[in-house]
Amino acid sequence: MAPPQSVFLRLLLLLLPVLAAAFAIPSPASPAQDKPPSDAAADKFLQACCAACASTTDAAVCYDSLLPHASSFEGNVVKVAGAATVIAYARLRSFDHELRSFLHGGSGSGAGVVGAVKSCVKYYPDVLYREDDTLAMLRRLETAAGRREEKAKSNLHTVNSYIGEIYDFTDMCMDGFVSSGAGVLASPVGKMMLAGNATVYLYGGIALDLVASIKL
Repeated sequence: MAPPQSVFLRLLLLLLPVLAAAFAIPSPASPAQDKPPSDAAADKFLQACCAACASTTDAAVCYDSLLPHASSFEGNVVKVAGAATVIAYARLRSFDHELRSFLHGGSGSGAGVVGAVKSCVKYYPDVLYREDDTLAMLRRLETAAGRREEKAKSNLHTVNSYIGEIYDFTDMCMDGFVSSGAGVLASPVGKMMLAGNATVYLYGGIALDLVASIKL
């Protein structure tokens, strides 16, 4: 039997289509026709990589967010996963900064709202602390030699665990926020929290899907 979904996950399922539409940009209907051969090949490779996200997150958002870097991937799935991981951590860092700015700004929000935001902010430094190690392990896995190392499987497992923390802590944050009451959730800060966490969750999921597609 599948585990029960958290309150946040149920809300996220409703919000993801909106986020996908918000972050998507129009893509050329025929990349091979509109781009030089080398660019068309890079585009096709990126689309194939992002297909790994189709069943769990959003392949279109994956493609659109990584398209500016497509020419640098050189047919290397690990480089794609690395770029997605950079984006996921950047989204988390930006949201963490937004919440801390709210707390430092003396917004006049009630104690319940402030307390709920504080309970979320305390989780994020632990996740961001892993960023440098995560990216360093991915860089090692970019090379054939790195993928042959004895610790390659261990590194890949660790990367998967560290990126998974973006999921875990985001879920914990929003479950705590939702449990603070309908009034907190319906407040402007509550709406900001829901949208911000869903965005972080989306990009973290894309990175996690791409890491899962790495073959050693």
